[in-house]
Amino acid sequence: MRTARLGTGPGAAEVPPDSLVNTKVIPHNTPVPQVLGMMRNFAGDLGVRCLFCHVGEEGQPLDRFNFASDDKRTKLVARQMMLMLQEVNRRLDTIPRASTAAVPATCATCHRG
Repeated sequence: MRTARLGTGPGAAEVPPDSLVNTKVIPHNTPVPQVLGMMRNFAGDLGVRCLFCHVGEEGQPLDRFNFASDDKRTKLVARQMMLMLQEVNRRLDTIPRASTAAVPATCATCHRG
C-alpha cells in the first residue's frame, strides 16, 4: 500500500496514516492496512460510506476527515456493535450441535448491506 503525503509543512496529513489514533476496540498496534480493510468491510456490510461514522464532508479528500473524533453517535454505536460481535463469535462453539467449523458472525450477518 502506498502512503502519500498531502500538503507540506507540519500540518500535512498522511493518507493512509502511519499509526492509529483514538482506537478503543481495535488494538492500537493493528497494522493500518488491516484496519482499512476492516473499515471497508464495515462500510460494505452496512451499505454506508466513511461519513456514516467519521467526521468529514462528502467529496473532500480523506486528509480533511477527522477520523479520531468521537463526535458522531454512529461511531460510538459501532464500537459497541464490534464488542457485541466479538462476544458472539467467542461463544459460537458453545451452541449445541454447532458445526466445528462455525462461520464467524460479521456486520453483514444482521445488516446484510
